[in-house]
Amino acid sequence: MKKEVLKRIVMALILSIGVSQWAFADFYAGGIYFMETSYNTVAVIESPDGYSGEITIPETVTVEVSHYYEMYERTYTVTAISEGAFRDCEQLTRVNLPSTIYEIEDNAFYGCTALTDITIPSSVEVMGDAVFGYCTSLQSAEIPASVYGLGWNTFYCCSSLTSVTLPPYLSSLNGTFFGCTSLKSVELPEYLLSLDGTFTGCTSLETVVVPSLVETIGERTFDGCAELTMVVLPASLTFVGEQAFRGCDKLESVTVQSATPPTMNINNGEYFTDWVYENAKLYVPGNSITKYGSTNWWNLFQHIYGLLSMNKKAAMLAPGATLQLDVVFAPGFGDDLQVNWLASDEEVVTVTKDGLVEALSVGDAFIYAQAGSETAVCEIRVRKAGDLNGDSEVNIADINTVIDAILGGGGNGADSWLYDVNGDGEVNIADVTAIISLIFQQNS
Repeated sequence: MKKEVLKRIVMALILSIGVSQWAFADFYAGGIYFMETSYNTVAVIESPDGYSGEITIPETVTVEVSHYYEMYERTYTVTAISEGAFRDCEQLTRVNLPSTIYEIEDNAFYGCTALTDITIPSSVEVMGDAVFGYCTSLQSAEIPASVYGLGWNTFYCCSSLTSVTLPPYLSSLNGTFFGCTSLKSVELPEYLLSLDGTFTGCTSLETVVVPSLVETIGERTFDGCAELTMVVLPASLTFVGEQAFRGCDKLESVTVQSATPPTMNINNGEYFTDWVYENAKLYVPGNSITKYGSTNWWNLFQHIYGLLSMNKKAAMLAPGATLQLDVVFAPGFGDDLQVNWLASDEEVVTVTKDGLVEALSVGDAFIYAQAGSETAVCEIRVRKAGDLNGDSEVNIADINTVIDAILGGGGNGADSWLYDVNGDGEVNIADVTAIISLIFQQNS
């Protein structure tokens, strides 16, 4: 009997050889090293020789332990992946995690350059810093809805990452995709409140819609996103950090739904590049265009538009004529909004629920399109064809009106639609000819 007890003690000692961090219940089983974290739970820890190939971590581990020279079995539940457990395991190709894991600590898989994908169980609640840093072969990852906290730089320099699913209840993303050069798009969590350095160096990122609750965008959040063409910022946004969009030279549109221009540092800039300020379109609430045009840094945009507009700002119609108006939403705005149409004077014009305008009698009116809190306006002037000066006649005075417009430059201004008699989109001698033709027709 004594020999059997001694034999078990020796076997327990053999099993424990090679464990890098010694504690009372540290042990080795099934090719994996564990460390006791409570009486009946353990965490996976690093191997002195590293892990390779495919690793399957069990939900529970049963081992023999000794107490006062007596041997007995104890079953542990595997609940965590400890800090750096698989760090720099360059030959590790796959890890199957058990449904008992609730925490993955800092740098757990950092530098696992052969790891291509991983499934995180729905039991996980917290993930530390740089969990998948420099996993350069990682192509996809799904973080379950159970995770409510992510550390910094979760996918730091995961240069092959193209697909990722994030949980809805994260409040912040800090450096999460830094250097993910293959990532083109990602759906951000619904309840997100802040972004900070989230997409720095994501050179393939094309479009981003920032969720409706985000209040702050920190420094360098989109710095170096060279392929970014569109970004949509929510009404909740109050602050944009320095260099947030530095290097985004392909931005074509920036939609900001906040009625009050988000604050930018007064003394330091580089929020957007000069190319963007000169060429991109800034879409803001219609009633706030003037505010943005006079607010520091936002006022550098040379093209500022409302969130809602129409395909025409103004038109001249003859009685009985019709015109189809369409609303134009800013990128990322209003796709789910109902549009309501209204005519200011229904004796002059009417408008259907689909935006079809019919001119009834000579006069001036406005057509309004309303969607959410935004309103777009189109001015309609109903005139006898060719009657540019509104005297109800088509005569030499209307010819002189067109000529004055051409010579005075009015034919190229905001009111050029008034003088485009033949409707070809230009104001020139052809419109004079059109009025002459109308005069002959009414006198024939």
